[in-house]
Amino acid sequence: MAINYDELENWTGTRKQFLELINKHEKLDQSILLIKNITKEPIPANMRRLNSFSAAGIFPKELEDRYSGSRKGWELNFTKEHYYRYSLTMRLRKEGYKLENIAKMIASLTIEEVRSKVRNWNKDDFENTIINDLKKKSISLSESLKKLGRVDGRVLQSEQIRLAVTPWFHTYINKKDLDKINDKDIDILTNALAQKLKNYKARRK
Repeated sequence: MAINYDELENWTGTRKQFLELINKHEKLDQSILLIKNITKEPIPANMRRLNSFSAAGIFPKELEDRYSGSRKGWELNFTKEHYYRYSLTMRLRKEGYKLENIAKMIASLTIEEVRSKVRNWNKDDFENTIINDLKKKSISLSESLKKLGRVDGRVLQSEQIRLAVTPWFHTYINKKDLDKINDKDIDILTNALAQKLKNYKARRK
């Protein structure tokens, strides 16, 4: 039995339901199922893999639409866009591509392009056409970002904490960097900020 992609068009669900859908489809199409090289044992999708995909940018932040699913709090709302991105990522991983590079490739595609590539994957040599196309788009995007000042040629993703000191005075810091600094570093940063504000204030008098 093949995957009925038409059933996905209006599909939505929680992270748990999304994982159940992937596990169900892994039994129908092994091109999205990881298999151990030596023992040939299957490695089904799990929550950890979904988290790593989110962290790598396979599921962009704009797709992370949240809704209140229960009294326990907020949950992510998964849709066909997540499914097609996951499916294309797994096929490319099995072609030997690293997750970071796949994220760059997919970032250059619209959801319709991702959807088309998944649904046509097994037609003739369509896989090779996809991979070549993705390579070209990824290289082009990387070069464009370098010209705009992003030296490493890729979009960086970071989790920031906003400190709202007052309604009109906010400051931001990367969460991972906040974990690294000590009390002395904090004193240096706050003193530097205070000095900058005083200098700016003095120039405006």
